[in-house]
Amino acid sequence: MLPSVGIGHHVSEFFPSLFMHEEAVEKYRIPLDLKGTIYDYGVRDRVLKAIRDVISGEKAVDSLEEGEEATAITLIEAMVLGKKTIFPGINVPNDGIITNLQSWGTLEVPALVDSLGVHPFSLGQLPRGVAAVLAERLNQYELEIEAALSGERGLALQSLLMDGYVRSVEVAEELLNEVLEAEREWVPSYWFKG
Repeated sequence: MLPSVGIGHHVSEFFPSLFMHEEAVEKYRIPLDLKGTIYDYGVRDRVLKAIRDVISGEKAVDSLEEGEEATAITLIEAMVLGKKTIFPGINVPNDGIITNLQSWGTLEVPALVDSLGVHPFSLGQLPRGVAAVLAERLNQYELEIEAALSGERGLALQSLLMDGYVRSVEVAEELLNEVLEAEREWVPSYWFKG
């Protein structure tokens, strides 16, 4: 069973062994190249600069590139104007929405949004196989959070090695070094000692 949003890059990232190879890419038209997306550091740098320019007053808000702001506007209208709107996927704390996943995890689930807030639909249990994959991903995120807060490189490497995209310890080390360097401005200094 796959989430109802269909097969795409967002769903396929949870199942790399199934979807991240040439045959699946062709069959489901899943992009493997992240160039031009927010995961591309070049794009992120341009977006960050554009936001900083607006904040500083150098540029007007309407100078920002168009993107998914229509969804944000619909969400704001639902909350401020009380327009009851169903969103197919909105990020919320689990808190029992999916009963066989960790309660602390953040999930993307269908929800009703109105002037009283976000009301996620209770989904009960996921099929065991899907729940197992998502529970493992949540465990990976928990390890990443612990690593980020403690600065323990070994935990960070363990979390990377849990990911189906990382094929070796060497790749994990290279990836960790690259991310730490790219995010140096935002990463605590204890990551760079020793």
